[in-house]
Amino acid sequence: MADKKHHRQKTMVTGGGGNNQSYQNNNSSNQQQPFNQQQQSSNIGNFTKKSYPKKNYSQFKNQDQNQIKQNSVFDDPFEESSYLKFLMSERYHIYEDIAAKERRYEALQKLKEIINQWQIDHAVNVRKINQQEAQKRQSCLLPFGSYEMGVHFPDTDMDLICVFPQYILQEDFFNTFKTFITSQKDVENVIDVVDARVPILKLKFMGNQIDLLYACIDPKLLNEQVKIQKIIKDEQVFNKLNQVSQNSLNGLKATQNLIKSVPNPRKFKIFLRCIKLWAQRRGIYSNTFGYLGGISYAILVAKICQDHPDLELVDLVHKFFEVYSEWKWFDPVFIKIGKKKDNTKLDLNKLQVLDAYSQDIMPILTPNTNPKNSAYRVCQLTFDTICSELYRGKQILKQLAPSTLKVIKQPDEQEESIPQTQTDNQEEIKGGDLLQQQILTTSTISLPKKICWTKLFQRFRFFGNYNHFIRVDVLSTDESGHLKWQGYVESQLRRLIQLFQDVEQIQGLRIYPRALSRDETRDTMNDQFKCCDSYFIGIKFNETGSQASVNLREQVINFCNFLEIGRVTKQINNVRILHFKKSELPEELIEKY
Repeated sequence: MADKKHHRQKTMVTGGGGNNQSYQNNNSSNQQQPFNQQQQSSNIGNFTKKSYPKKNYSQFKNQDQNQIKQNSVFDDPFEESSYLKFLMSERYHIYEDIAAKERRYEALQKLKEIINQWQIDHAVNVRKINQQEAQKRQSCLLPFGSYEMGVHFPDTDMDLICVFPQYILQEDFFNTFKTFITSQKDVENVIDVVDARVPILKLKFMGNQIDLLYACIDPKLLNEQVKIQKIIKDEQVFNKLNQVSQNSLNGLKATQNLIKSVPNPRKFKIFLRCIKLWAQRRGIYSNTFGYLGGISYAILVAKICQDHPDLELVDLVHKFFEVYSEWKWFDPVFIKIGKKKDNTKLDLNKLQVLDAYSQDIMPILTPNTNPKNSAYRVCQLTFDTICSELYRGKQILKQLAPSTLKVIKQPDEQEESIPQTQTDNQEEIKGGDLLQQQILTTSTISLPKKICWTKLFQRFRFFGNYNHFIRVDVLSTDESGHLKWQGYVESQLRRLIQLFQDVEQIQGLRIYPRALSRDETRDTMNDQFKCCDSYFIGIKFNETGSQASVNLREQVINFCNFLEIGRVTKQINNVRILHFKKSELPEELIEKY
């Protein structure tokens, strides 16, 4: 492997790395701080795990600012982990309250009733199934993904699989059922995405965004005595399903395998929430735009949990950035699934497995016996962005060392600088993070100046880091077809990024991973269209491009020609692509994002 060249070696991150076997020895040069003999210790990799009495993060709620200042450098990993949980809960509010959980549960129960009502009526009236038989073989509604794992945020959508008897066809689901559920109370924004790798029916129900997947199995297996979760474990039964059903149920299988593969599910969930928070704040959480999605981050986190089962939360976070900032991405990331006595394991030399990632830039394999690359949408530019953010996180955590690695440095020792953006400094100066400022400016601690945990989660201010932007306006004269048109354009924007990356004068590109409304952009150019949602691509030109005009017309025309294939209605839907300088954008937009 040492001489292996790879087409993905162009990256913003330099330095050594190691993968499955080698990365566990990366920090061999780190020195350990001496500790009390009464504290028990055990070596895990290159960390020294200490035993301390566990503390609850709620202790920070009642502390005044002076006490919080004293906690900027912690004595033990349990206390620092508690502080990290406190930040996630009380500062960033990533947990749902009881009322929101109850509303989600109520929505699921009502949605299940609606689906069963339609299935029975359709089976009896269209498929001519006996009424009693149709009522006996009711459908199943199975959650998977972040909601099933219990790591969802308050605004996260729910991924659900509708498992029907085989006499309910896929076209029935995406046509008849779509019409039926659109007419139901509390249902809005129903969109079918049938040309995706896994066809989805998107809708908003009782205020919850929901993605519905279709699957069907033998009607004899649909009864109260048999659980679908047990059925899909049987590979012989699973392989007899049609390909559409297998693709849909693979998400549920991956969710189950993830939870069962980690040594401590509770620690895994908190760890994953922390990494998801970081990814969202840094603008690299979106499978649609070519970044990583929830399943990819879950696999990366599970890998660290498997390889380092005894580390505390703060040490796991440190290890996450240390490992993946140096990962050699011609090797895939995958986790061990199944017990030792099981035959369920991943053979990377199988042709079927090699085909799953051989042409991809960032292979992160799903934990199934027939894996797929969950990061197949990552392109070269988004790959570079992800790597640069991982490198930034690693450099921050070098200064914010885990408690098990903290060493008092001499004043003349120099630390490697953290790559800062313009807005990293701006956010500190503007006073938006009072807690962080008070910690950073404290003089009551004799240790060298440290960075607070909030530095890791600082939001990437997109418009503060670029001077040129491409704005893609998705336009419609009618609301009914706008959402589907917008979803199609959004899913293809990474193609425009790939077209731009071949322009010599362009040094860097980054897409903002969500649409901005007309009110946010202060749009006045598209008044003839009732609906307008805008996407922004930040561009950095090299010295040649900054001193001369750059013509991107050819790339824009090619992208528009491609969009014409999926254009729903020419009289209703349109797209407009424009160039803006930062000075031409509203000040409110620049300050907010």
